[in-house]
Amino acid sequence: MVQQDAVSSRDARALAKYKLPNEKRPSTRGDVLLEMLEAVASQETAISHFLHAEAMKIQAFTGPDGEFPTAPSNQQINEFQTSVTRMIESLADIQRLMLRTVECAQSLLNDRERADDDE
Repeated sequence: MVQQDAVSSRDARALAKYKLPNEKRPSTRGDVLLEMLEAVASQETAISHFLHAEAMKIQAFTGPDGEFPTAPSNQQINEFQTSVTRMIESLADIQRLMLRTVECAQSLLNDRERADDDE
């Protein structure tokens, strides 16, 4: 019993380190929708930075005129293509999640409008 209390106390102290900042919580459905869309916009900005970085990486690998300045082997080219493909696929997965978030926000907005019409 004493050992379990000690573990619980230790767990509570550990979790206390990871509390969310004291931010104002959204008070209305509109506030929630706005926060959802702001989060999507932030993610879209991050995705654009990743895409730009990938484009720069491709340009550095292939050279400005496509002459492959580092003279990579076929295997290195294939490995490079695989890494680029994985990154682009990951970004596409994130895009799909963001699309779902926007669709959910739109659904909430439509529900709100229907509720307003019923009043």
